[in-house]
Amino acid sequence: MQRRKRSCYKTIPGVRIPSDKKRGPEDPPSSCDTDLSHYHHSIDIPESVFKNGIYYTVVGLDNELMVQGTAVTNVCIPGTVERIPLCAFFHCINLELVGMKEGIRIIENLAFSGCPNIHDTYIPDSVVQLCDYVFYKCQNLTTVTLGKELRLLGSGVFNYCPNITTVTCKAEEPPTFVNPFYAFDALTYERAVLKVSQFALDKYRNAPVWNQFRNIEPMFVGRAEGDHPQNTKYDYISD
Repeated sequence: MQRRKRSCYKTIPGVRIPSDKKRGPEDPPSSCDTDLSHYHHSIDIPESVFKNGIYYTVVGLDNELMVQGTAVTNVCIPGTVERIPLCAFFHCINLELVGMKEGIRIIENLAFSGCPNIHDTYIPDSVVQLCDYVFYKCQNLTTVTLGKELRLLGSGVFNYCPNITTVTCKAEEPPTFVNPFYAFDALTYERAVLKVSQFALDKYRNAPVWNQFRNIEPMFVGRAEGDHPQNTKYDYISD
């Protein structure tokens, strides 16, 4: 029977090396230590890897995994990874598409900061925390969707993102901001539309940071019949 172990992930030519096989900072370099950040275009991180007769479940990523990876254009991160780590894709100036699957819980500091070609971001429902400056200076970010379980946003998560036009927050309890003064760019409050559940409108209109949005709109929310006061199939249908 083949064993399954937990693993971090680091790309090398043609193979993924489990964390317990990586060299330490004092170890001499080897042929596995090639920096791929400048010629990987599409990164599809696997849920598991097989090496030397052992399956490893990929549960973590290296800090600064693809920092300043100038050729990276798209990335897909599996739900087996609970944390997207510090500076994982920091300043990947050509990164356009980020796919994050359900299961991810925390996105750490500066994970996607300085990626000017990201236009849309969809945060999975499983994410509970966005740490500091996750999307800081993503100047062309236009559409933001935040998941149902989001509870906490760090400082400057969407600061210096002046082109955001739509923020959809699916959480019925407004998430809390660590630093209300550096949450969104000032232009976002004036120009962007904040979309929330019909039943959470008053909460968002009175919650710190969220109440600064000039345009707050209810969105369609589908729930199981009987799971709300109206006892009908749908909460709200927009025009």
